[in-house]
Amino acid sequence: MKEDRFVRAALTFIVFFLAGVVLKTAKSVLIPFSLAVFISYLVAAPFDALVKRKVPRILAYFAVLFLACFVLYVAAALFYSSGQSFVTEFPSYSQKFETLWKEIDTWLATRNIGGLNALLAKIDVGKITSSAVRVLGPFFSILTNVFMVLIFLAVLLASRGKLAAKLRLILPGGKSAETCTVLRSMHQEMAGYVKIKTLMSVLNGLMVWVVLLAFGADFAAPQGILAFFLNYIPTIGSGMAAVVRFVLAFAQFGNIWTALLIFAVTAGLDSIMGNILEPRLMGRGLNLSPLLVLFSVFFWTWMWGIPGTILAVPIAVMGKIACDHVPGLHPLGVLMGGGGKDVGCR
Repeated sequence: MKEDRFVRAALTFIVFFLAGVVLKTAKSVLIPFSLAVFISYLVAAPFDALVKRKVPRILAYFAVLFLACFVLYVAAALFYSSGQSFVTEFPSYSQKFETLWKEIDTWLATRNIGGLNALLAKIDVGKITSSAVRVLGPFFSILTNVFMVLIFLAVLLASRGKLAAKLRLILPGGKSAETCTVLRSMHQEMAGYVKIKTLMSVLNGLMVWVVLLAFGADFAAPQGILAFFLNYIPTIGSGMAAVVRFVLAFAQFGNIWTALLIFAVTAGLDSIMGNILEPRLMGRGLNLSPLLVLFSVFFWTWMWGIPGTILAVPIAVMGKIACDHVPGLHPLGVLMGGGGKDVGCR
């Protein structure tokens, strides 16, 4: 029995190791495929609505595919152009940062707290900019490579609704019906999550864009798009976007009170949407463990870079939904959740 447990543990380790190697080496294919799966949950509703209205399936297929192509192209072009302008204009902020930090250093020096200039001298803005270009480059290439995403999306839409028939051929009797029920529940929950989270991300991005425009802040569109993507990462993402808004506003206006006001307004509206509106739309929710979210973000960022950061939580959601609906994996689903009472286990 000890040998059997050892073999199982060894095989499990080998499987996870090989899976990690595949995920890392095949990311140029897996990232577009993951994006296509994510988008397929968004376009499935209009596709099904057209089919129910007696629109020929082939016409509904091409209509939805054309719509997805148009939206993807516009989003990719907008994000790419906005991101490039942000990276290009970022060096001009170095002088503003230097002036502001010198003023802060002078203020601190009058109170016998100096040394900020020594820290400033060690910061190379040119290196920071080039690093930003290197980090954002792979994300731009994935977003602009909409052709591969659309190929995967076309295949997913074409095969939609055919899984049940295939399972009936593979699995015996009641097993196929049970499996179809589980997969249908997983699909419905994941579709609901993706739709609501995307709606909230759109509202969040629009809110940031409008508020920054009202204040006359620079990079309103890029920051709105950044808020849209980072909103898929619970708590952490919104916090990161808020810090970026505060730093850029502080550098632009040279006034910490204006920066704090922008931060307070956007963070307050984001808190209302995230803590009041989203839970009401989401209903019961998926109740992911904060530790799982953090680990998932770190793991997929290491695996796939910034695209992995955006896809980390949806992947974790899909994993938890699978565990909740498969009896053998239900205990793992409970561990992945964020609920539970303190029963004094130490």
